[in-house]
Amino acid sequence: MKKYKKAKIKNKRRKFKQFDLNDRIKIEIRYRDGWSLRKIAEYLGNGRTAGSICREIGGKLRKGIGKYQAHIAHEKALVRRTGKTVSVEE
Repeated sequence: MKKYKKAKIKNKRRKFKQFDLNDRIKIEIRYRDGWSLRKIAEYLGNGRTAGSICREIGGKLRKGIGKYQAHIAHEKALVRRTGKTVSVEE
């Protein structure tokens, strides 16, 4: 009988980077221009995936003006993160 080595499992924690306002503005512009989610993720870099872009957009399939608004999305994210209402200055 063969003896198998146990797989070494490293306890690496994933590092999550939250979207900032600049990322959200880039997403809004590219999404409005008709870019695919995968293409937007490649454009942003930093290990972004099409899934993270999809979650950020909120699963909205229709493209166009008013479907995803970066400032509103950022404000909602700050409220969720801090629990306080915050207005974003332009």
